[in-house]
Amino acid sequence: MSGDSTGDVADQLALVDDEQLALTAACIHLMDRDIEATKSVRARELKIDAREEFAHHAFEHITNPAFGQADWARAVSKDTAGRSVSTFCAVLSAGVEEVLGRIDRRSRALLILIDLFTFGPWAGRARWADGRRKESLKQVADWCAGLEPRDVDTVASEYDAVVRQLRRKSIKWGRVAAVSIAGLGVGVVSAGAAAPLIGAALMPWSTGKASTFRHPCGICAPSATTV
Repeated sequence: MSGDSTGDVADQLALVDDEQLALTAACIHLMDRDIEATKSVRARELKIDAREEFAHHAFEHITNPAFGQADWARAVSKDTAGRSVSTFCAVLSAGVEEVLGRIDRRSRALLILIDLFTFGPWAGRARWADGRRKESLKQVADWCAGLEPRDVDTVASEYDAVVRQLRRKSIKWGRVAAVSIAGLGVGVVSAGAAAPLIGAALMPWSTGKASTFRHPCGICAPSATTV
């Protein structure tokens, strides 16, 4: 695959500002719901610290004057600029359902779900609370206009298949990166087309260029491995 082709694929997979805003709101929702369900005092403290770090990076990125292509995204950016990080998070938390509801193209919504699925903000021994993450992912899928709740199980299945291939070192990464542009064009991604998308999202692990998931806001975190 040529460098130009790889660049084209990367451009297709990159989230625009408005999609980054939706992903950020969803990430905060997942973290808050998980912290609520965490019983260990020490684990809760670690998660709150991680959530604050994430929120700080997100706040700096989204309140940048140049942020936002759609009017609604620019409005959120301007409304939260100059306020505290906690206020910023409160605004996103209160509007997460509305923001996700604006992502109506199925292909773009699925990219957000894949990014959210691989999002793992907890460091050290902190882990997702049993069952809460999957419940929250399904809620996000229900809110996102371009998704259905069953898409969470589809992404989980394809993710597991890609990880199994990765462990066997049998993935042809150049081919995986050649995501179905036709599928993106019509805005419909089937279960079969989800695997290349997830594979492309996991490419950093295969090349050794990175060992963590990087949120568009710039914060890095270990990948999640289970729902």
